[in-house]
Amino acid sequence: MNHNDDRHSEFYRHRQTGPADGSTLEGDTVEVSVEATLVDKTQVSVSGARKIMATLRQFATVSELLRICGAAIMVGSLSLFMMQGWLEGNDIQRYLKLLFQTLLLTAGGFGLSAWLKEHKGARLFFAIGLASVAANFTILGALVYSIVQFDGLLGSYPQFAAWTSQSPTQVLLVTALALAVLIPVTRLSFTVLARPAAKWLTTTYLVGGALLLLPVRSSVWSSLLAVLLIGFIVWNISRNRSDDRSPGTTESKFSIMMLLLPPIILCVRSFYFYSVEALALGCMAAAAFLLIRHVSLNTSHTATQKVLDWISLPLPLFTAFYLALGLELWHGSMFFPALAFMMMPMMAELTLRRPNTFRSVAFGAVGALAICGALLINQLQFNGLALGLVSLLGSLLVVLAGYWLNRKELSVIGLITAGIIGVVNASHFLQWFNINNWVLLSVLGASAIILASLLDRYGAALKLRLDELRARRLSA
Repeated sequence: MNHNDDRHSEFYRHRQTGPADGSTLEGDTVEVSVEATLVDKTQVSVSGARKIMATLRQFATVSELLRICGAAIMVGSLSLFMMQGWLEGNDIQRYLKLLFQTLLLTAGGFGLSAWLKEHKGARLFFAIGLASVAANFTILGALVYSIVQFDGLLGSYPQFAAWTSQSPTQVLLVTALALAVLIPVTRLSFTVLARPAAKWLTTTYLVGGALLLLPVRSSVWSSLLAVLLIGFIVWNISRNRSDDRSPGTTESKFSIMMLLLPPIILCVRSFYFYSVEALALGCMAAAAFLLIRHVSLNTSHTATQKVLDWISLPLPLFTAFYLALGLELWHGSMFFPALAFMMMPMMAELTLRRPNTFRSVAFGAVGALAICGALLINQLQFNGLALGLVSLLGSLLVVLAGYWLNRKELSVIGLITAGIIGVVNASHFLQWFNINNWVLLSVLGASAIILASLLDRYGAALKLRLDELRARRLSA
């Protein structure tokens, strides 16, 4: 037993430190050699894998570059076609060539997906096809406008923008053919790019295309249609966002961005060829406010929210100024009061957008100063009882806004403005009292009795309800 133990001890000593005479065991040499061979093979495999990955990355980069260049060329060809077309044949024939190109784009995307199983290139073809659909509706709208005009603005276009037809029957047949092609192409493209949202995306995009067909070109009508369309798009996005299971993909974001192409074309088409009216500029400022508001409320990045909110700050003033200037529904003395009242809803939305932030406080103060400043400027230029009453109402609305938001500075600004307006118009108020003495006293007495009864009946409940709503708003 002891003899065997000595042999085992000697074996383990040789394995760990080598033989006492400095020689090497043969088994150890073989084992070391095998391990070295395995290490060399592993290094060769890793090196080969790295070379393969580098090659794949190079090819991937080249393929992405080719896709970008190809897409730019295709979009450029569509732009050139919209500007000058293919000169052979009349406008109807040229439009049919564009329609055929749209079909080729869709067929190319379908072929890449079905036969080559290359989905990136296929999605790019379908994306360009959607842009081509908007181009089709734009040119088809030009053909329709050459036959019938609702606003009577048909004039001499530059050669690159002239799309005309002398036959209403031809235009009707081409329109029917185009719709038979463009509707399924739109649905297929959105199905590939954003399948869960394909239905409402298709409907919204086609509504925009239908508005491009309307035979109106004046800046006012075009901007009003654009604002309505943008509101419809924003409402549709908000209503269907919870049902879209792929909102974070690049294709889905692109699909949503494509919805804005028809309203952009509506405005650019009208503003480029016709004079821009003040009302149209006001509508466009309102549309920009709606779009920025939607993006701001649907982004999770705080820095982006801040930038978008501050960009929105001047838009209420621009919108109110151009709308008041363009509508021309009042005498010049009521311009600034109209400006103030039109600013109120948009400034209120900006103030309430982020209730518990510095931006909310700043926007509320800026809005109150702008509204009250407009009312005071008007008082310096014009006077009169009706004007004083309207200005007094505007300043009291600012006071109520301060109470609702629990912002003392807003109430102070409103009260100071109301006091100044009251002092300036005191003579008008007193004169009206003297002229209509007994009638006014009767009206005031009856109003006081009715108001007291209403306060007894509903005052406490109304105050509690207002306090509850205010607390809920401030804690949101």
